[in-house]
Amino acid sequence: MKNIAILSTICLLLACSSCVPSLNPLYMEQDLIFDSSLIGVWGDKDTNETWVLASCPRRFEYILTYTDPSGKKGEFGARLVRVGDKTFLDIVPVNPGFTQSDFYQGHFFSTHTFAHIVKDGSSVRLSVLEPHWLKEAVAMNPDVIRHQKIRGEIVLTSSPKETQKFLLANLNNREAFSEPIELTRKKYTR
Repeated sequence: MKNIAILSTICLLLACSSCVPSLNPLYMEQDLIFDSSLIGVWGDKDTNETWVLASCPRRFEYILTYTDPSGKKGEFGARLVRVGDKTFLDIVPVNPGFTQSDFYQGHFFSTHTFAHIVKDGSSVRLSVLEPHWLKEAVAMNPDVIRHQKIRGEIVLTSSPKETQKFLLANLNNREAFSEPIELTRKKYTR
């Protein structure tokens, strides 16, 4: 029964996202960093999506409130991860937005997704691992990274260090990561 709930959740997440989900985080405690200059409101001028990063009482964690272009919001726990000389954002949904009972919601779990982040003055660029590229990579070499296929989609099951190594090895591959979205700092309004 528990496995059915897990598989159902992953299928739902895959259907709603163009990111590659991971059952494990990208980090070990020693990989975490905190950059207070990221706290604030960031927006994409082309799509009107916003990313609000706030500090969190838990060490090395941010609260990320993402608003899509249609105004729908989602709250995430976010952590900055230093991998070599690169920085990634590991995000996990805080509370899935299901309107069902607490018992029903208790049978869902959150997966991690990762974005490569580059801060440049008053803007940040984010790019994510491309699901289509990853499907092709594991089709050619199923051992390139530990994963499971669920309804044709890839879910990473690799350890944090294995995932870090994989991301670094492919970061400069233009097909492996999405075209970066550029977010600029916005003035906070209530």
